[in-house]
Amino acid sequence: MTVSDRSPASLAAALRDIQAPVRGELDAVPDELWRIVSTDVPLVRDVQSHLMAMKGKLFRPTLLLLASQLEGRSPPEAVTYAAIVELIHLATLVHEAAVDHSVLRRGMPTVNALFSHQLSVIMGDFLYLRALREMVRLGEPEAMRIIAEASNEMTLGEIRQLGAFDALGFSEADYEARIRAKTATLFMAACEVGALCGAPACRPAMARYAERLGMAFQVADDVLDYTGESAVTGKPS
Repeated sequence: MTVSDRSPASLAAALRDIQAPVRGELDAVPDELWRIVSTDVPLVRDVQSHLMAMKGKLFRPTLLLLASQLEGRSPPEAVTYAAIVELIHLATLVHEAAVDHSVLRRGMPTVNALFSHQLSVIMGDFLYLRALREMVRLGEPEAMRIIAEASNEMTLGEIRQLGAFDALGFSEADYEARIRAKTATLFMAACEVGALCGAPACRPAMARYAERLGMAFQVADDVLDYTGESAVTGKPS
């Protein structure tokens, strides 16, 4: 049975099983997100409310929190790093929707569709900068380096994709390089920062695991763009 053959209910149940060991910490992530992006600017608050409603299944925070508990510890800073990783992911979605002029994401209107293209670009920048500010506050240089490197790779991957003369004229190796930059790098950052928080000896193994998981995740997501139904995927086919 393929992913596209499974019902949304069965997929949600499988994800709940994966998240069960860190459910308490994961439930605290949305509050951390709100705290990090809190501002008194009314327009920004309106966009933030929309984005918080758009937040997905918190898969990257799940990976970070699971990695942080590999040695049986539950480091409190892991919840904040999980929120930071999700915030960076949200920023990439906002920017991607602006670049692609997408009107639907996760079954809801995108920021550029609901507000404006200009605000979408600026809001993506704002989310990145709030994540950066929070990392500075935490003061862990190695975690900051890991997340900054991942953000850099994701940005370069998007630039390479935009600069391609023929959007479909690339090899399998080119495709793998793109999806590694687009998705696997943030999976790697999530798992490596999680391990850094609570299981530092596991960092190399978790980085390798997350790279492969991220590649497989993006391949499946790309296939669903062609085979999945919008009601299930939450975006146009």
